[in-house]
Parts: sequence; structure tokens; C-alpha cells
Amino acid sequence: MWRGAGPQGVPPMPPRFCVEGCHEMAEKRRCGREAVTRPHPAAWVVGGPGPRHRPTFARLTAPPMLDRSDILARSHLLLGPAEAALRARLASAPEDLAALWRLAGVLRQRGDLAGAAEAARGVLAAEPAHADAARLLALLDGRPVDPADGIQPSPFALAESFLDTAEQATLWAEIEAHAASFADAKVGTAKDQGAQVRTDRRESKVLLEDAFPATAERFRTRVPALARSAWEARGLDPVDVSRVEFLLSVHLDGGFFKVHQDHSREGKPSTRLVTFVYYLHRHPKRFEGGDLLLLDTDLARGRFGSEYTRITPDDGRLVLFPSPYYHQVTPVTSKADDLMDGRFAVTGWLHGPASDS
Repeated sequence: MWRGAGPQGVPPMPPRFCVEGCHEMAEKRRCGREAVTRPHPAAWVVGGPGPRHRPTFARLTAPPMLDRSDILARSHLLLGPAEAALRARLASAPEDLAALWRLAGVLRQRGDLAGAAEAARGVLAAEPAHADAARLLALLDGRPVDPADGIQPSPFALAESFLDTAEQATLWAEIEAHAASFADAKVGTAKDQGAQVRTDRRESKVLLEDAFPATAERFRTRVPALARSAWEARGLDPVDVSRVEFLLSVHLDGGFFKVHQDHSREGKPSTRLVTFVYYLHRHPKRFEGGDLLLLDTDLARGRFGSEYTRITPDDGRLVLFPSPYYHQVTPVTSKADDLMDGRFAVTGWLHGPASDS
């Protein structure tokens, strides 16, 4: 393996960076966690023997660099084989608690939250003092989680069938009536004059709340009470709502939203406390992907990890989570051309009182 500059123009080894976002080379990283190799700026291939039988190297076109959002979005490709391997291990060695604990993490990242909770219970049944398993189970059960330093999973709450059949039909009618009014989504608040279309960070179409007044009123009156109840059950800080902001988005083929926070934008203070997302789509579903990844986050240091909770965009599902936590929307794939076959979501934010500072 090469290190450093290498002889005769041999390229150096690709730098190794911490997976937890330290942005330092492995030899200098502070967090002590595992390092991963990022793609080298140029790919090289060994050719046939040159003069004096020395290897020759042909430089290839550099592949596009993958940022951490891309890596996280593609991580599902590894999770299926990982689950199969862990289940095979547990079938032959059911007493292997390390494998069972890893399975709980894999299932959480695959979106099988019930399976992850079951695995965590199994770990706790065999080892009641397993603090990480206790915290994960509390998180998935919607109970208070014992505080811990560093990168931790994001709290969240789910409500299935948040709108009844008639109410969802009203929302569909509002969408159809304004289908031609959807505009390219911007990075920044929907009404912020400084917001810009950034297709390198976000690709979707949005409709502001004025276009769906009946549904907007339902969210404005119901979501704050639901958030207060959910936050109290989880031992989180009380939600003091001053106003509700939301929009309706649709992700079509290729749509995504890379890792971001809703709480802080470009260094500007924000009063957003709680983010909520309500999903709806036609049946049968005509797209894949569009999952919400709630990234494990270190709020004190403003960084996120390589693990997450996957929330699938099931029709009628509402998810709520604290706005400061990092999250992303995985790319959508679809062969449908009709906008109405996309991944729709009412996304909103509960604002707290404005800061005095």
C-alpha cells in the first residue's frame, strides 16, 4: 500500500477521514472513532511493463467526489446484506449479544423500528446494564432517554393516519387545483428573499400554505397540541408555540434534500423548535426512496454521525422531531411522468418566541 508521494510519480494514498465529521486526517483525528477512505481526486490504473520493466500508470478521469449526504443516501445498499449476515450469526450463536446489538442498529437504519426495538429488548433481557440499549429502546418507545454526551439519536414521534379519509381527499383536491403553481424549492425559508434555488443541495417543487387553506388550518390547530404531548412524554423541553409555518412539497424522479438543519440557516438565528412532516401519495405508489434520515447528532458541537433513524414516507404518516437535529431526504426514483404520482409532503415548523438577542 502506498503512503506519501511514492516513487516515479506513483500517486499517494487517499487521505483517511473520520466518519464522524471531524474533517481531520486519521492520524490527527480527535474523536478516536473509525476512519474511512474518501475517493482520491484522480483514479489510477496499472498498465503493462514500461522501459526497464517498471510499471506504468495511466491517469483516468477523476470520478465525482461523494459528499457525506451521498454516502449516507447509498448506505441502504449495505444494510440488507448486513442484516442477513447478523441473522445468520444469531441463528448459529443466539447468545452473541454483540451481534444482536449490531442488528438493532441495522434495523433502525433500515426503517424497521419495531424490529430494532425487539432486538434492543433482547439485549436488555440478557444484559440489563446495557446503557446504550436502554437509551435506544426508550427512544423507540417514546419514553424519556437518559442524557448522554456526544453524538446521540434524534428524538421523534410518529402519528399514523393523521388526516382521515375525507380530510386527505380535501388535500388532494387542493393539490390538483394548484398543480401548475408548484415552483422549484429554494434553500432558505420559503418566503426569505435571500433564498436561492440550489439543485446541488435540494431538488423538489413546493407550494406555499396559501394554496391549501383548509388543510393548513387543520395542521395549525392540531400539530402544536400533538407536539406538546409527545415532547412531554419524552421528557423534552416544553414546546411554547408562537406561530406555525409550513409548505407542501413534491419530490419527483431524482428529487432529494441533502443533510441540513432546520434550526440554523447560514448563521442566522432561528426560532424553529419542532419540524413536522406529513406524507401522502397515490396508490399504488409509483416511486421508491424519499426516506427521511434523522441523523445522530451532537448538538453541543454541531456535528452529526454516520448512523441514523430511517423514517419511510408511508401514506398518512406524520413525523415530528426537534428542528436542530441534522436530517436529509434520500433520492427518489420513479418512472412516472405525472406530478400527481410523486412523493408529497406537508412540511412545517413550530416556532418558539423570538429571541431577545
